[in-house]
Amino acid sequence: YMWIMSNRLGSYYCFEPTRSGSVIEEKIKNFEGVTVTDGYAAYNRLKMYEKIEQAFCWAHVRRKFTDIESNYSEVKEILDDIDELFEIEGRAVAFEELKILRELESKPIVDKIRTWLFENHPKARRESALRNAIEYTLKLWTGLIVFLKNVDVPMSNNEAERTIRHSVV
Repeated sequence: YMWIMSNRLGSYYCFEPTRSGSVIEEKIKNFEGVTVTDGYAAYNRLKMYEKIEQAFCWAHVRRKFTDIESNYSEVKEILDDIDELFEIEGRAVAFEELKILRELESKPIVDKIRTWLFENHPKARRESALRNAIEYTLKLWTGLIVFLKNVDVPMSNNEAERTIRHSVV
């Protein structure tokens, strides 16, 4: 399995025989700061480290809803809102501008998404794909909103995932 850790300065790749959380523990044992991951259970080990704040990836949340869009027309609203969050991110040309955009434009959209999740959760049939997508998002909520308070944190781990392609090619 390929593991990747990246930041603005570069990427670190390693191949490991497992996807176990023990790999994460070994690689980040001295790290302090914010990580951005998807909701893969192995990343739960990051919670053990007081000096690590875990943020979660909005692109992975979005994928949970795009995967079910053909069967649940009501997810169009949340997808449009998530797309708008990414559009806002793309407009900023400097961190100070991004901070302002997040406060003034992204925060109200995130609040709207949270409301949508809580309104639609009771309506979603148990064991349905819609309920699973909503519960995935709610489970990660605390980490999904980290980007709002820390301008250095991206909304997704897309950049890290894109760099994986370099080693494959």
